[in-house]
Amino acid sequence: MSDKIFIRKAVSDDFDAVMRIYAEARNFMKSAGNPDQWGDNYPPADLIRQDLSENGGGYVATDGVSIFAAFYFSINASDHEYVGITDGKWLNSLPYAVVHRIAIGENARGKGIGRLCLKWALDSYPNLKIDTHKSNLPMQRLLKSLGFIHCGSVYFADGSHRMAFQYAK
Repeated sequence: MSDKIFIRKAVSDDFDAVMRIYAEARNFMKSAGNPDQWGDNYPPADLIRQDLSENGGGYVATDGVSIFAAFYFSINASDHEYVGITDGKWLNSLPYAVVHRIAIGENARGKGIGRLCLKWALDSYPNLKIDTHKSNLPMQRLLKSLGFIHCGSVYFADGSHRMAFQYAK
């Protein structure tokens, strides 16, 4: 892996590599005690194709040859799940960006790629929200190490809930 990893907008040609990274991330989550966050099929291929479209929010971490991570990033987001936060409150009510579906490939795990992706997002927008499963301890540690604050819980249409975090400069 090259030392020159950078973030770029994902394109449709990245589809196979991005799907591989999500499969590897699901396997890692299961082995790390988090089998429920993404199960066997999340994110679905049609959602990834949407992320990789011209107007989608898909991004990748790459050295220009290989793709090491994939994630969704959107500025001025309006996630309806985030409106109904419980067990706490957001740090502010300003416009925000979100990061969703961050996944690190197995060949990049433990090399700071997740940190690189989130720092890029923090540098891109001063008010950032993200959620994660209560069993996703590696992500919770990463978020806290970057200064994200646990603000409460958000619930999704399927009844599942996630821990909600926010970073505000």
